[in-house]
Amino acid sequence: MIAPGMRPLPRIPRALASFPLSVAAVLVTLFAWVALVHSPAATDVPVTQPVIAAASDFQTIVYSDPTTTTDALYLRSTAADAKPQLITTFQVQGGLHAHGAASPAGTSVAVLAPQASTAASSHPTATLYTVSLPSGIRSEMEGAFAYLSHLVWAPDGRFIYATSPLHGDTLDVTQTDTYTGHTRIAAQFAGAFEAVPLGFSASGSRLYVVTVDKSGSTLWQEEDGKVEKVALLSAGRTRDWKLSPDGAWLAFVDVLGSGNSGLVGRTLTIATGVVSTVPAGANQVSPVWAPGSDVPVFGGPGGQLQLTSPARPGAYPAPLAYSPDGQGLVATIYAASTDSSGQVSATDSQHGSLELVSPTHRTLLTDADGAAFFGWVRNTD
Repeated sequence: MIAPGMRPLPRIPRALASFPLSVAAVLVTLFAWVALVHSPAATDVPVTQPVIAAASDFQTIVYSDPTTTTDALYLRSTAADAKPQLITTFQVQGGLHAHGAASPAGTSVAVLAPQASTAASSHPTATLYTVSLPSGIRSEMEGAFAYLSHLVWAPDGRFIYATSPLHGDTLDVTQTDTYTGHTRIAAQFAGAFEAVPLGFSASGSRLYVVTVDKSGSTLWQEEDGKVEKVALLSAGRTRDWKLSPDGAWLAFVDVLGSGNSGLVGRTLTIATGVVSTVPAGANQVSPVWAPGSDVPVFGGPGGQLQLTSPARPGAYPAPLAYSPDGQGLVATIYAASTDSSGQVSATDSQHGSLELVSPTHRTLLTDADGAAFFGWVRNTD
């Protein structure tokens, strides 16, 4: 099971306040490392809600359980006795596996499937599909995309934002219209090693993008075709960016080195540009935001989540996403690192087991190499 660490908790998310706190509890208790008091920010405006749905309607996940040749996408309810339902399959290319993200309405997923022609290159590309749920009907979008691109849905579910393959010294963030399949350039970043679309402001009008280049890591916003700098995150490389649900904060990991505490959790307050550090004695990775919380929780050896059962010394969780009602969590569980770095990313050689955790049970989804979590989606029954 996953249990809290030992640092005190100034603030507990409302959605988790009623969870069991005994050793027998199987869900995660989040506790904060600093007292971050929420105050109205410039981004605190009503969130765009394209679909009227209760959080309790999202008790189903989409994930892949791959083999060496095929990525099989499944739907699965959080019920303890639920059986996975096969949606569709994609071909594994050169050891590269499909990954993607669920739509805001929870009725489809966007999937990046590797292209065979570039699988062996240092900059592989992918084809973008949308897959309807639960039918599995899929539509191919036009264009080629960077295989490791993050996928971000517009709040109304019409557009998908991704990153194009590198051309010259420029990376483009693209906008794909899922109604027409047409793809256009939304923003361009010259000299960037990475250009990562993250999500939207609460109003749905501003797209946030992080770039990493020789000058460090920078947060940008794109609105109505104009790109503006928001804040400097770090003078170096960052990773594992996660925007808060209300668009007011950005949690991320600052890469300071390869040692035991080389991965440092930080939080940016977007309205002020102030970056706060999350104290820890070991590496932190993969931040997530629990519903109703204004502080993120980090995974990793130095994160706020700890494994208590089954006993695996040195193992640690990397949380992926809470359910919209806060009653479930999907996480990747990693064994102890073979070195002191404890790094976890899409390009690391080690892989973990994908698990679903709820207030009453913990379920192993798959421990296959290349498995991916696509998101929480609408219940189909």
